[in-house]
Amino acid sequence: MLAKRVLVIEDERDILEMYEYLFEDAGYEVRTSLTGEHIFKQIKEFQPDLILLDIRLGDLNGTEICREIKATPQMSHIRIMLISGETNIREIMCNSGADHFISKPFDINILLKRVDQLLAA
Repeated sequence: MLAKRVLVIEDERDILEMYEYLFEDAGYEVRTSLTGEHIFKQIKEFQPDLILLDIRLGDLNGTEICREIKATPQMSHIRIMLISGETNIREIMCNSGADHFISKPFDINILLKRVDQLLAA
């Protein structure tokens, strides 16, 4: 069985490296990016099953990226989990079309459990 693929977009390098280690250790194939700038090219090349997407990405907005992905028929099936410290993240998730969210700071075990659940659905 092929490993599920997780694409992580996070603008903080230390956090991005933690995600990479965490998901590889859990048996996922992982690709990471510090920016959402080339996300559509990355999606086409990597074909992720799940995208973990930070909302605040410097000049880009993860919410807008999420909306674009979900509005594109060839990509709309990809699960997206927003990650943010925003207080209204549930509302942001609903407005962006994301499949799930997790608030920062988060428990690593809860994050892995939610990722497993999303990918099993």
